[in-house]
Amino acid sequence: MPTSGGSTSSASSPTTTSGSTLASTPVSQDTSRSALLSWIQPQQNTDGTMLTDLAGYRVYTGQDPNNLRVVADLTWSGYQWVQLKDLSPGTWYFSIRSYNSFGVESDFADVVSKSVI
Repeated sequence: MPTSGGSTSSASSPTTTSGSTLASTPVSQDTSRSALLSWIQPQQNTDGTMLTDLAGYRVYTGQDPNNLRVVADLTWSGYQWVQLKDLSPGTWYFSIRSYNSFGVESDFADVVSKSVI
């Protein structure tokens, strides 16, 4: 699973990151060569305060769960799903991170996987 520094901050950003973002995708085999990743919008910062400045999500994927890369930067907080197409055969791993208006990211959501044949 990718590692994260957790709460990162700088002089111009808040001291908390966005709260947990829960991701899910079917864990099954199919021939569509695509994956639909959906999530539940976080409501709290990691310190328990209300999240009021959610700005978007970054979607990560790869064929090694310990080496995921950003494939989409969704700059609207209203997104709750994304479809990734044209995946090559093999097992694919996915995670997302939410971020606030200062660009401070949450921890990675749990990594989920899908086998593409």
